Amino acid sequence: MTRDQSLISIRPLIEIKQENNLPLEKFQNDTLRPILKLQHDCILKIFNDFLQAHKMTLNNLSKEQIEEIIHHNIKKNMALQSMLKGIIIGHFTESELSYWLLHKEEINKRIIQLCIKRIQSTY
Repeated sequence: MTRDQSLISIRPLIEIKQENNLPLEKFQNDTLRPILKLQHDCILKIFNDFLQAHKMTLNNLSKEQIEEIIHHNIKKNMALQSMLKGIIIGHFTESELSYWLLHKEEINKRIIQLCIKRIQSTY
């Protein structure tokens, strides 16, 4: 089994109704969402470690406050963003990596947005 086959075989299947087949949306649904689901626990561990390192707690805060803290800290901390992007991009196949290299600015934005939403939905 090749590396690409191994990577694809461990991804969870996600049923997404795809009405609009724009290439970036297709990449998001076919590649990013399954990898993010696969890496969910790692994403949370990294974010929780960030909170501990910065002596931050989300206890006794409203849902809106928690969502804002998550959004703000991920958007403003480049090291945290790099770690989150790295654990996703590291699971790309060779062809997905080639596609990412052509569209990395847009795909990186999508990765960060999806990570923010995933973390927010957990708290």
